[in-house]
Amino acid sequence: MPDSVPISGVVTTIAAKCRRCYSCVRSCPAKAIRVQSGQATVIEERCLGCGHCIRVCTQNAKQVETALPAVREMLAGEAPVVALLAPSYPAARDDLTAEALVAAVRALGFTRVQEVGFGAEMVAQAYARLLQRPPPHPLISSACPALVTYIRKYMPELVPCLAPLVSPMAALGRAVKQHYLPGARVVFIGPCIAKKAEIRDPQIAGAVDAALTFQELARLLEQEGVDPAALPPSPADGPLPHYGALLPVSGGLLKAAAIRADLTDDSVVVVEGPDRCLAALRDLRDGNFPARFLDALFCEGCIAGPAFCGSMTALARKGRVTAHVRGLPANPRALRRALREVAGVSLRAEYQPDPLVLPQPNETEIRGILARTNKLTVEQELNCGACGYPTCRDKALAVYQGLAEVDMCLPYLIEQLEINLERQTRGKEEIGKARE
Repeated sequence: MPDSVPISGVVTTIAAKCRRCYSCVRSCPAKAIRVQSGQATVIEERCLGCGHCIRVCTQNAKQVETALPAVREMLAGEAPVVALLAPSYPAARDDLTAEALVAAVRALGFTRVQEVGFGAEMVAQAYARLLQRPPPHPLISSACPALVTYIRKYMPELVPCLAPLVSPMAALGRAVKQHYLPGARVVFIGPCIAKKAEIRDPQIAGAVDAALTFQELARLLEQEGVDPAALPPSPADGPLPHYGALLPVSGGLLKAAAIRADLTDDSVVVVEGPDRCLAALRDLRDGNFPARFLDALFCEGCIAGPAFCGSMTALARKGRVTAHVRGLPANPRALRRALREVAGVSLRAEYQPDPLVLPQPNETEIRGILARTNKLTVEQELNCGACGYPTCRDKALAVYQGLAEVDMCLPYLIEQLEINLERQTRGKEEIGKARE
């Protein structure tokens, strides 16, 4: 898709490539995919920007909103432009070291290149203070924008549990604009698609001006003729983080905040991946576990984000990130001094519920929709999941709400095909007898 083509929403569908496989429907934790006339389209107001539909679409029928035109315009302008590299940047590409990637970003014209890991150090301090005097309700980390959006839209009763803090990206963005380089434009670069929606949130209030994925960065380097291999390696600008650089791996936030958690401690829980996150949120809502702090990420850690380049596994990326952390200068005194310098930067965020209200059918209406695919009894509800919904009742609810179509049921279509074939065979036999 040309970079200059505007598209609505962070993720959209390329209709010509969609092949009715319903993989995106199955994978979407928010059920933000509507199927109409066989085409799967992303519903902007329901979408979390988590990118799971992009990961599972083998036809490449999903596209991500591009920030390349806006970033080119910033780099061509008079104001300095600062790049904020996500803590997973040492694993951004198979063929580049962390220092080579920093050098390539500098060559594009960025005035400064900083690690969001330092933003993680900033918010980690705030988390530690929150948990010293925890509120009466559990706390949920607010570092993952997809998770925050899910809670605001689909579990608004848990919004008071969200830690009233911005993400590390927003924290460092505020620090750049208020302390390090006032008047600068700020561009985040990372593996997360949800960041594109996060920077529009009023809570961020202009802390970050654009969000690029690692894949977009690769395209920009290619289009601008920047060859990272031909450049001398360059470290990121300070202040550098320490354990904050572990944010993209499991438990990284806890490590940065010096929050102890082990297998015998049920008060601090770390979960990753949409299924485990949603199960934990449901348990927390229903009072089924006593955690005082839930650290949750919608991906299997940020090292498994949807917009990496190359074919490295999440485990290999983790190795790159942890090796980078071991190579960072361990200077606690310098880190404390750097954190004191930005102590005046506000890290507060006040998240508000944004619930989605959809019509709810009664039992008679559900049974009527099920009957249209010959599911007249509970035993006939196969719950095979081929339509993209876990149960036949879930799919019937989606049909009622206009998200799905009745004939998305594969067993029903096979049954209809068999009936039609049988009719054809019987018709041929009758024609043959008539001829005789």
